[in-house]
Amino acid sequence: MSAPSTSAKRPKVVSQLTTLALLVALGLALLASVPGLRDVLDRIGDISPVWLALAVLAELASDVSFVVLFRRFFDRLDARDARALAWTEQATGALLPGGEPAAWPSAAGSSISRARPRTGSSAARVGCSS
Repeated sequence: MSAPSTSAKRPKVVSQLTTLALLVALGLALLASVPGLRDVLDRIGDISPVWLALAVLAELASDVSFVVLFRRFFDRLDARDARALAWTEQATGALLPGGEPAAWPSAAGSSISRARPRTGSSAARVGCSS
């Protein structure tokens, strides 16, 4: 069985970018149409593109570092599954009330989070245990 081609991945990326563009357009339309939010739209126009780019890069670096550390602590999982679970935990923390995955664990992450790290794993070496 061969690895998926880049052309097979391309439609998914195009679909995701289209969805993002639609969400941004809907958000801007909402800001423009609701009278109390028009000041917000004016302030968004005053944002420096450099600071916006730095904020996006800092957020991306934070997210990627979480995924990398998650992968190191849960090294019994397949790398692909661990990354998917880590991104799911990130989304859970952003979307659920309270924000923290520890406070509102996702169904998948809660069972993995309670698992004891194997001897010799990164978590065991730094003294973490359940």
